[in-house]
Amino acid sequence: MHVRELVEVHLGLCAPPARVESAAQRSPGPTVDPVNDHRWTPPDPESFLRRWDLLPDGPAITTPSSHVIPVRYRGAPAMLKVPRILEERDGGRLMVWWAGRGAAPVLVHDDDAIVLERALGPHSLTCWALSDGPDGDDRATQVLCAVAGELHATGRAVGLARTGGAAGTSGAAGTGGAAGAASDAPPEGLVTLERWFADLLAGTAGHEGFLGQAAGTARALLDHQREVVTLHGDIHHGNVLDFGDETAARWRAIDPKFLVGDRAFDYANIVCNPSHDVARTPGRLARQVSVICAAAGLDRARLLRWIVAWTGLSATWYLGDTWLPHAEREAAAAAVLGVGQDALALLEGRGV
Repeated sequence: MHVRELVEVHLGLCAPPARVESAAQRSPGPTVDPVNDHRWTPPDPESFLRRWDLLPDGPAITTPSSHVIPVRYRGAPAMLKVPRILEERDGGRLMVWWAGRGAAPVLVHDDDAIVLERALGPHSLTCWALSDGPDGDDRATQVLCAVAGELHATGRAVGLARTGGAAGTSGAAGTGGAAGAASDAPPEGLVTLERWFADLLAGTAGHEGFLGQAAGTARALLDHQREVVTLHGDIHHGNVLDFGDETAARWRAIDPKFLVGDRAFDYANIVCNPSHDVARTPGRLARQVSVICAAAGLDRARLLRWIVAWTGLSATWYLGDTWLPHAEREAAAAAVLGVGQDALALLEGRGV
């Protein structure tokens, strides 16, 4: 695999984004850090190349949310990720805390950047789902569920009381040393699902269509959350990569959000991936729901309700994304809304 392909794999470019940031969030200009209450300017990637003695090892890719650069760290292939928005920076803090437990190993980090081990394994969940028929699709979903479960097991039952406070240091090497074992307590300031769903809840008051139903479903789920854990927030085929080799796969997650809440939420996005065409295949949703429930030990009706809520939120973000061409965002919103409507039909006992 060429270096640029490796970068694209790390970025999850083969799968549609679960979160569509607003234009303000995508801006690389100074902003106010809501955790530390000071002005934050995205750092210069070149400074980390010098500080950590990193050797560029391929073309850099810049997205609205981050810079990702293939590098060599102490001779080993790695990826430097430098955030352009606060959401990405906080995701890096979570990667440090997981310390390789279900997530890609962090080799070196500070408050504003991380260096990850590079995924060089030969396997791809996206390829399985797209090329190996229903069996490959189901096998990929089982891997996604296993990785999500490993992430959730770290700091399980963190409790909503730990969220919203001032952030402390994350990881054992906050000043730029190699990342060590994670502390038992997750990073403070994790974003609650109530805050994450704010755009759906605020924008659909009194709405009688599917978005109104999705908002009502979300509100009921948020008011009665179960098994509260630290969440990944963006589990899909492009965010779980093979860090193994030809002899054995080693699946690890990248690019988390910075969330806490009901663990069932983390599985809803799987059914919308690896592509909208796959997600809308007749019969696929019902089959995937069965696979996820068996692999993750979830109640079928509860998972379907989280899918209804999530697709409503995802569609709201797509429709509000001014960076996408109008036709593209309308098509993306229609696709995820279709998945949500199918989930609602399954809940009501109607076949899809």
